[in-house]
Amino acid sequence: IVMLASQPFDDTVRRKLVYAAIKSVNKLRNVSLILRPHPREDLALHLNAAACESNVVVSPEASIHDLLTLSDVLLSVRSTVILESCLLETPVLLLTFTEEGTNPFYSTNNGFPEIDDIKNLSPRIKSVLGPEGRSLREQQPSFGRQFAHNIDAGATDRIIDLIEMVSHR
Repeated sequence: IVMLASQPFDDTVRRKLVYAAIKSVNKLRNVSLILRPHPREDLALHLNAAACESNVVVSPEASIHDLLTLSDVLLSVRSTVILESCLLETPVLLLTFTEEGTNPFYSTNNGFPEIDDIKNLSPRIKSVLGPEGRSLREQQPSFGRQFAHNIDAGATDRIIDLIEMVSHR
């Protein structure tokens, strides 16, 4: 199962992401696609794109964490869903063919293969569904934990400690 977590970009970018994911997954045997629109996105594009595809489901209301746990690979642009995917050990393919430049945090160096050409998406999905997926499951989670910890300066750890302290009273 492949999931595309889209973002509320302009319609041209969203259309490119959705149709690239569908086209790429359709080249693979026995692979399904979950389209997970961002909560602020209009669903019409996703629903219309999936209408004639038996292997594509639009899931706007399911828990993102449940969908990530169910998925074998996440397709996304730079977003917090990528960090959540890391923590849940769902490999990520970073779609950069719609944006200019890269972000040093989300890069191949940190275990996020960047797909900058749509032609490479289907073969890369196939690879991640196989042996490459195991290595990404090992590399990406440590980055996700480190990045999340650095961004919140340890606030999450303090909140967890506080909840544990209060719950033991």
